[in-house]
Amino acid sequence: MKHTLSDKEKRILEVFSMYLQSNGSKVGKLRIEVQTDGDVYFDYLFWDGDGTRMRIDSYDTIDDLIQKIFDEHKDTMLDNFSSEDRGSVVAIVNSNTKTLTFKADVYVMDVSYSRTEYTFDDIDNENIKEWFSEMEGAYTSGNIHYEGSGDSGFIEEDIVFSDNTRSDYPNQLENWMYRELTQYGGWENNDGGQGDFHFNFDKKTIILTHGENYENEETYEIPLSFEF
Repeated sequence: MKHTLSDKEKRILEVFSMYLQSNGSKVGKLRIEVQTDGDVYFDYLFWDGDGTRMRIDSYDTIDDLIQKIFDEHKDTMLDNFSSEDRGSVVAIVNSNTKTLTFKADVYVMDVSYSRTEYTFDDIDNENIKEWFSEMEGAYTSGNIHYEGSGDSGFIEEDIVFSDNTRSDYPNQLENWMYRELTQYGGWENNDGGQGDFHFNFDKKTIILTHGENYENEETYEIPLSFEF
């Protein structure tokens, strides 16, 4: 969608285009940071040029123009971001086509799942086996949830049985679960992970379902175009 600029605004972009070229670049890209809370940060320090790792210092006049255009079209600029997404809106000045365009780089949280099954014979602690056998006569199944992120993680202190009642469980079982989670190194760090230990007392099995969180970058063209 093309929009009209004033003569003064066109001149600002023309001068900036020449400035880019004087620094050896035909294209300049400026990233405007968007946080998950919807806050936008105009911390203009440099533009990315079209060379490998080329950085070009910004200056007030072009900064003010980009922010003015962003503010006037904020809803369109942020249309691809949900309240939980973060990323950046990228302003692109192209000296070849004499255009100012925008795109959105959105980091979307996604989950990758994996599954590990243990039999009764895989349990190497007699106290856990004894507890397991006691539960076999009283309950069909139970579930223990865990989750972690930001350098900390925890396993729920209670097991939730199939009838929705709760109970604590032996410390040895907690130690065993933490040990098994080491196969997912970093489940408690950064974006983290979460999952469940599902106990089937009738079949004497434990199923560990683990979900690893990660950010997936998606790029969208913003339907705004300005010619200068």
